[in-house]
Amino acid sequence: MNPETDVIINIQTSCTRDEAVAKLLGWSRGRYFPRSVRVTEHGIDMVDLDKVALFEGSVQEQLAAIYERARSEFIAAAEAGESNDVVSKLEGRVHECRVLVDKAADYFLDLDDELSSPEILRIDRMRTERDDQTYVTLRSLAEWSKQRYGIDITKAPGPDDERNRLEPEEYSGQAAGMTEIDKVNLALAALMGVVAKTSAFNKGDGVPNKSAISKKMEEIMTVEIPGASGFGHETFRKKLDAAQAALTKYRRLRANAA
Repeated sequence: MNPETDVIINIQTSCTRDEAVAKLLGWSRGRYFPRSVRVTEHGIDMVDLDKVALFEGSVQEQLAAIYERARSEFIAAAEAGESNDVVSKLEGRVHECRVLVDKAADYFLDLDDELSSPEILRIDRMRTERDDQTYVTLRSLAEWSKQRYGIDITKAPGPDDERNRLEPEEYSGQAAGMTEIDKVNLALAALMGVVAKTSAFNKGDGVPNKSAISKKMEEIMTVEIPGASGFGHETFRKKLDAAQAALTKYRRLRANAA
C-alpha cells in the first residue's frame, strides 16, 4: 500500500465467527486498510471486500448481495438480447458465486465443529462475555487455518497467497488467471465431459447430468472405501458445480484475452 494512502489500522486480537469466515474468504486481512471503499446498491463492491478494515456484517447477507447482483446482471443481459458471449460470461459469474457460497458454508461448518470441541482454536473469554457472542483469538485462528486449509489469514491476499496464486502460461491454450484449484477443477470438468458421452450420464446434446454422475461417484466410493465419510453424492455434486464454474471462468478468460 502506498505511503500516501489514507489508512485505517486494525490490530484487534480476536474476531467473531463471521469475521473468521470473512478472513478465510480473503476479506479483511492484514493491519492496514484504505479509509474508503466502493459501496454499490448491493453493498460493498466485491473487489473491495479485501480492503474492509473490520467486517461487522453478516457473511450470509454479503454473499446474498453478491449473488443477487450477479443474478440480476445475468437476467438483464439475457432479456436485453445481449450476445451469447456476454450472457455466458454473466452466467459464469452466477456459478462462481454459488461456489463461493458453498465454500463459505463449508468454512462455517468446519469452524463450528472445531468450536464445539476446540483443539486449536481458543476463545477470547473477556470479549465473548462482554458482547454475548463468540470471539476467537486471531493467533489461534491463524494456526488453525494454516493447518486445515494452508491459508494465512494474517496477510492480505496477494501474489503469494496459495488460493490466489497465478502462474505464467506454461503451454499453448492455458488461460492466464487460472489458480491451481481452478486447474484441478478444469480437469474434473473435462473428465465430466468424457463421462457425459455415456447416455446414462447426459441430459441430451452431451450436457453432463451432474446429479446422476455424483450418485455414481458415491456408489463407487462406497465400494472402494467402505465406511468412508464425507463422500456423499451431495459433496460430489458441489465438486462438479465447482468444476463447471472453473470451465466457465476458463472460457471467459480466453475470450477476454482474445
